[in-house]
Amino acid sequence: MARILAAITVVFLLSACAAKRASLSDGATGVFAYQSPTSYWEGRRVDPIGTLDLPEGDEKVPVMLILHGSGGPGYRDSSWSRFFLERGIGTFRIDYFKPRGISVGRRFTPAALPAPIQDVQGAIAFLKTHPRIDADRMGLIGFSRGGNMALSSMRLKEYELSGVTLKLFIALYPSCGIATVDRRTSTEQALIIIGTEDDFGSASACLELTKQGEALGKSIETLVLDGATHGFDRGRAVTVRTGQGSITMIPDAGHTATARARVEALAVEVLGRP
Repeated sequence: MARILAAITVVFLLSACAAKRASLSDGATGVFAYQSPTSYWEGRRVDPIGTLDLPEGDEKVPVMLILHGSGGPGYRDSSWSRFFLERGIGTFRIDYFKPRGISVGRRFTPAALPAPIQDVQGAIAFLKTHPRIDADRMGLIGFSRGGNMALSSMRLKEYELSGVTLKLFIALYPSCGIATVDRRTSTEQALIIIGTEDDFGSASACLELTKQGEALGKSIETLVLDGATHGFDRGRAVTVRTGQGSITMIPDAGHTATARARVEALAVEVLGRP
C-alpha cells in the first residue's frame, strides 16, 4: 500500500511534464499526453493528459477511468485510484483541465468549464494498446462534473469507443437533472451515489433516472446516502462559491465507507479481478 501511495504521489507531482504518446504497446505506465482527435477547446485540438497506474504483476487487469470534478484533479482522484489498485484494478486518471489551460480556484462558473466525453473516447483508444489492459473489462467513475461525464458516456456506442464496450459507469453526486436516459443509453451497469444534503445535485432527480432506466431496460442503480453532502468523500471540508450560489462539502468517513463498499461489490461483480 505504501508503494502504491508513493507511486501515485510521484506521478501527480510529475503531471506537468507528461510524455506525449500515441501508444502504450511497450507496457509503460505513468503520466501521458495522449492523442484524442475529437478533443477540442476554443477552436483548437488538444491532447488530454492521463495518469496510468496498474497493480503489480504481469497478468491482464481490468481498468477504471477516473474523471475529476470542477475543482480539478486532487485528493479524490488519487484516493479512489489507491482504492481500485488495492483490489487489483488498474486506473487511468484523466485531467481534462490542464490541457485546456484551466486552473480552478474557489470561485467558478460551472457553465464555463468543459465536460468533454471526447477525452474518454481518446483514452479508450489509447489504453487498449497496452498489453496488460483487458479491453473487455473497462469502466469509469466520475465525481460531480466528472459524474456528469460518466452519465453522458453511457450514450457512447462501440464504434465511438474504438470497438470497446464500457462495462461499468459510476457517478458520484452528479447533476442528474441534466442527464438523459433513452434507447441510446447503454444497457451496461451504472451506479449513482448521492446524498440527501447535496447543495448541487438532487437525489430525487437521480432516482427519477433510475425509474426511467427501468422502464427502458437500463441498469441504473441510485444509492442515496442520508445526510451526505456534495463531495462527501473529499479530504477536507470546504464551501465553494460557484457564481450561482455556494456548495458546502463535508467529508464523512461513514458515507465514504458505504459508497466504497457498494462500488467494490459492483466492480468485482462486473469487472472481476485479475
